[in-house]
Amino acid sequence: MVARHGPSVREVEDLSKQKWAIKGIDSGANGAREAERLCKLRGHPLIVPLRSTFMDADRLYLQMPFYQNGNLRKWVEQIKVNLQYCMLYSQW
Repeated sequence: MVARHGPSVREVEDLSKQKWAIKGIDSGANGAREAERLCKLRGHPLIVPLRSTFMDADRLYLQMPFYQNGNLRKWVEQIKVNLQYCMLYSQW
């Protein structure tokens, strides 16, 4: 077993040339909770939709649409989102 720490995200393309982000996370309770939260938040305008999940012996994988402009952390750093802006949309 290979020890891995934290999530890893890869871009993949399916046979129809659609791009997906595959996020690999530890398959323990924290990974299951993240997948469960994404399912519960399905349809939220500010949450990336979860397409499917699958796992191997060590990791849980989450399949989500690939967005060309990067991840949320990069976006927040670029536009310097303030706390009030985040609080406004967290009340959804």
